[in-house]
Amino acid sequence: MQNFTGKGVFIAGGSTGLGKSIAEILVARAHSLLKLWIDEDKKSSGNEGQKTRQLIFISSAAALCNVPGYIAYAAPKCAQRALADTLRQEAAIYSTATCQYKVHCAFPNTFMTDAFLDEQKTKPDLTKRIESSDGPIEKLKTKMLSAEYVAEYIVKGVAKGDFALVSDFDTEVLWSNMVGSSPKRGFGFVDSILGLLSGFLVWPILRYIWTRMCTQTQKKSV
Repeated sequence: MQNFTGKGVFIAGGSTGLGKSIAEILVARAHSLLKLWIDEDKKSSGNEGQKTRQLIFISSAAALCNVPGYIAYAAPKCAQRALADTLRQEAAIYSTATCQYKVHCAFPNTFMTDAFLDEQKTKPDLTKRIESSDGPIEKLKTKMLSAEYVAEYIVKGVAKGDFALVSDFDTEVLWSNMVGSSPKRGFGFVDSILGLLSGFLVWPILRYIWTRMCTQTQKKSV
């Protein structure tokens, strides 16, 4: 039987009918882990001191911005962020003086892996230019983050107690303008300042540049 644990699942037509039912079953499996923890902690004697249970979702920076070519990838990553944020609020309902439940969501940017190298073979040129992954592979290897670096950053973010785990400045800027009802990192000062700069300066420029790139690509293909 297929094991869906730790996997992102994209369901076409997931808003109604069979697709919706499948989505509800898969979401329930993630929610069941929280329930399992709660039931287990209710049975404990309470003499062990305060426990902290932490659940980490690995989403993507693609959930924070729209890049042509990533439509099938970005959609489930956005859903994953929504699931993590909702579960974070539900976890607060069951946290007690003896046990805390925390949920985190990581938004790693593009980083160097074997999967990335395979992806580069079929990735549209427009997508590469927008995400700055165009150019020789050897050059990309020197400027892109490694999987080990991203993993270390995620671990540090969890230790600090942040909900959003980002591993580079570009993603920090993206996150700051997409916070919504999620808690800001740290005391919120950096995210607040970056959010203002991103909303008034960064995104207007990026929207113009990316739209222009898409329009020029369309003209070339006609």
